[in-house]
Amino acid sequence: MNYKTVEFGNLLYFVFVVLGFGILFALFFLLRKKSYKTQFYSILGILFFNLVLHFTAAFYVPGAGLERMFMDTLCGVTVVSAPFIYMTKNRFFMTGLTYMGIISGLVVLFVPGEAIGKDVFQNIDVWRFYIQHYIVWITPILMMAFGHFRPHWKDIFIVPLYVFFMLCFVLCNLVFMQHTGFVADMTTFNRAFIWRFNDDAFKVLFEWTVPNFLKTTSPTGYIPVVYLIPGICLYFPILSGIIYGCYKGLRRFFVHEHHSVR
Repeated sequence: MNYKTVEFGNLLYFVFVVLGFGILFALFFLLRKKSYKTQFYSILGILFFNLVLHFTAAFYVPGAGLERMFMDTLCGVTVVSAPFIYMTKNRFFMTGLTYMGIISGLVVLFVPGEAIGKDVFQNIDVWRFYIQHYIVWITPILMMAFGHFRPHWKDIFIVPLYVFFMLCFVLCNLVFMQHTGFVADMTTFNRAFIWRFNDDAFKVLFEWTVPNFLKTTSPTGYIPVVYLIPGICLYFPILSGIIYGCYKGLRRFFVHEHHSVR
């Protein structure tokens, strides 16, 4: 058995999953009785720490280029935007940040594509990958747990619009990367499925939702981003509803003890 690399279902795979939830509970119990101000600045500090990790990855990850500083995934956009959204408290963006952060972060936790097959003792990028994605889903849960953000069931239907908005941002970012010479072909950056499906489980889940009029004869085969709309409108409200249900079921145990939204 290989104890050095992350593989689906092996020991290290589950170690990183357990570690993520361990960090969540540790932060919750550490901060739950602190003042609103302490909680707020602790979470904000964690978000800015994640921002620094993102923009400096090109300098400490071997073989990484400056293109690593740009945002070509939903998690990347979340990392960069999260501290500013958290400071402004805009309800539309806070709703999207909370639900999309939890959904995308947990998906990556259980399907850690970038970490698979890499030696955790020789590749610092594995640790960067997990730390950054832990923060993506842990911080929104803490925001809800401490009452800094109180979701409403009606807001669930905002999430698909927010996801589409962020995907359009990723598309514009990729266009910028190509026109400024950072990348030669922007269609090779497809971790957010901007151009087409990759051959993985997400293709199985989403491809059947794409109607023929959103398919093209272009090399990518689809209308960029737009082809994802049916799947986004189907899956994200369902997943957001599950998160909201968990929030309603668990809030009686902790939210009422803490501070309301300021």
